[in-house]
Amino acid sequence: MLPEIEMVPLSKIKDNPWRDKKRNPIDLDKVEQIAESIVSTKEFWIGVYGRKVAGGFVELAFGHHRADAAKTVDTGDVIEAAKSAGLKAIPVALRDFTDGEMLMRMTRENLRGELPVVLEAVSAAVRALGEGKIEIPTPDPKTNSSVIRYAPSFVPGHKPSVSTELTHPYTATTLAIFLGGIYTAPGGRKEGQVQASNSVVAALGILELEEKKITGFSDKVYNGKSIREIIPMVSDIKERTIKVQERRGKTQAELNELREKQLAAQAKAKADEKEAEEKHKALLKKEADARREENNRKADELAAKRKEADERAKAKEELNKQRVKELDEKIAQKKAWEAQQTIQDEYKPIRRDVEAFISKYEMRISERN
Repeated sequence: MLPEIEMVPLSKIKDNPWRDKKRNPIDLDKVEQIAESIVSTKEFWIGVYGRKVAGGFVELAFGHHRADAAKTVDTGDVIEAAKSAGLKAIPVALRDFTDGEMLMRMTRENLRGELPVVLEAVSAAVRALGEGKIEIPTPDPKTNSSVIRYAPSFVPGHKPSVSTELTHPYTATTLAIFLGGIYTAPGGRKEGQVQASNSVVAALGILELEEKKITGFSDKVYNGKSIREIIPMVSDIKERTIKVQERRGKTQAELNELREKQLAAQAKAKADEKEAEEKHKALLKKEADARREENNRKADELAAKRKEADERAKAKEELNKQRVKELDEKIAQKKAWEAQQTIQDEYKPIRRDVEAFISKYEMRISERN
């Protein structure tokens, strides 16, 4: 069935709902080139597909790039170019696309290997899978559970607590098969088998670190780097993060153990103090009773026992105080050590970059010699 061609005002055009302006901004150079072509040929070529949505608007399936965040209307490459050329409306081929079909056409039309495009495609596909808008191949039952992710999460090996999300498992390979084109690469022992391309692996690694909110990790870290540079970089950050988390977890466990001992020592000291006070009161009563009976000898014996008991109680109290003080010092030392380690963690990336710079500089000096 041929699509219906309709002239749509530019003010009524919206972006594909799966597009991400922040990750994949508009290519202004391309917009300028297309605008120039429209002006010079005095013709707008039909090549834009979309669907009608509420409010009389039309969402584009493909045929556009992002407008930057400062623009008030969501437009694309040919759309922005049309506006630049002074057009008020353009012809759009309209179809009843589903949300899944809108995603499929966007990713298949933007088959370019640039990182922003790959990040946009991978992120949108996982979000659509989590919302049940698309279906992708189910991971092989023999697949290691540590590499299986559950949409809409990007963290591997972590099953979500909400049971409904358990119906959305995926791996880098099954996601790449859905995306197709440049997102797959030859792989496996049998002919025709495929695996995820390096670009998909890199994108999933970046999205995973973003989801985990790793301190100091942002687009400033990976922008400008090639796909081959990003994969080991992401792997290194994940390894360092896991080690820091394990160390901090161990430190926390040690602190918890010390606090338990501290609470136990405080409780024992309080119980001993109460017991000593009760014994003291009992002996005082007996002593008073004996004196009232004018039994001085018995009163003196009781007084001696009371004094001895008081001395033992005082010695025990001092011992308990010393124990609590030692535990306080250990906790303070452990906290100070962890604070020092945190500082070291923050400076590791800087130290690594400086060492890499020095190594490259020394190599250049050596080559000149």
